[in-house]
Amino acid sequence: MKVLYLIDTLQTGGAEKSLLSITRGFKEVTPVFWVIFKGNHRLLNEFLEAGIIVKTWGFSTSSSCRMIAEKLNEQIAELKPDIVHASLFRSEMISRKLQGEFLLVNSLVNNSYHWRRYRKLSVKSFLSLLLVHFRDYFTSRRVDYWFSNSGYLGEVHQKTLGIPNDKITTIPRGRSSEEFILRKQKHQDSAIFITVGRLIPRKGHSELLRAFRSISTKYPTSQLWIVGEGPDLNKLTALAKKLQISDSVTFWGNSNQVSKLLSEANFFVFPSHYEGFPGALIEAMFSKIPIIASAIPENKSCVPSDLGLWFEVFNWKDMAYKMEEAIESDRWESMTNEAHRHALELLDVRAISTQYEKAYQLLLEKRALKK
Repeated sequence: MKVLYLIDTLQTGGAEKSLLSITRGFKEVTPVFWVIFKGNHRLLNEFLEAGIIVKTWGFSTSSSCRMIAEKLNEQIAELKPDIVHASLFRSEMISRKLQGEFLLVNSLVNNSYHWRRYRKLSVKSFLSLLLVHFRDYFTSRRVDYWFSNSGYLGEVHQKTLGIPNDKITTIPRGRSSEEFILRKQKHQDSAIFITVGRLIPRKGHSELLRAFRSISTKYPTSQLWIVGEGPDLNKLTALAKKLQISDSVTFWGNSNQVSKLLSEANFFVFPSHYEGFPGALIEAMFSKIPIIASAIPENKSCVPSDLGLWFEVFNWKDMAYKMEEAIESDRWESMTNEAHRHALELLDVRAISTQYEKAYQLLLEKRALKK
């Protein structure tokens, strides 16, 4: 079976990292990746080292979906994939204009149209997102099946995109447990807090810096490590300076030592406003690091509620309160051990790879029965 994956770029985002982990574990499926747009494809070498076929097209992001689809159609006829599986919005829009005798699968990886996303937008941005939503809604009928990262995301998109339940297959994201270093329990009066994610507004870094300012007042030797790159870097470094915490905050950029950093830090903080099925929380569970996260359904669908501390989304004061509670708590050893067991049982990538292969085979069998 041959599956053609369409994806915007091969940067170090959650979708890209998850697909790398999943597809290099395939035994029955031959994965082929077409990377649509120009970009800094940081994960490209890892895909190639795993023996995965990758073609980078190098289109400009200003190119029309129709023009890109026409170019791709010329080679799809030659490749003859059984399934085309698109991830991320722009690639999905392109996939819906492709032609061929294949099943079309799209991914539900983000809670893109929830009120939490609309909440802080300017009028112009609000209207732009609304137009994107309409476009997504009306073209979604061209998709044969959907892979959802969680049951919650599937339920949400039945409402926001009108997708029938019988077209949705729920398979969570996975990570390789072997890539992470088990962290030893630490008890101390100060702490290193770490967060991992793109530096974009929805990840909540601004609130995290304000919360950490409050923590550093009471625990002056505490540190905050921010791992990731993105357009908000200058804004966030300026905010850290304004809050007078620059000496205690480290911006690591896109580090290839995430597992090591997780093992050395004391607490993982995840203040995201909306998510899909957050791979960063899976990595935290595999590392046995205590988790403090925004109490959004996407996060709680990944980490059981009793295995972390939860704060009100957007509320930096509540975040600071939970960060302080984390430092004072003596319950973390049992909680992190249980979170680790949960991740091993349900989220190890070897099991996820098998689920993907079985799901693809089932979809092809359904198509055969309809003919």
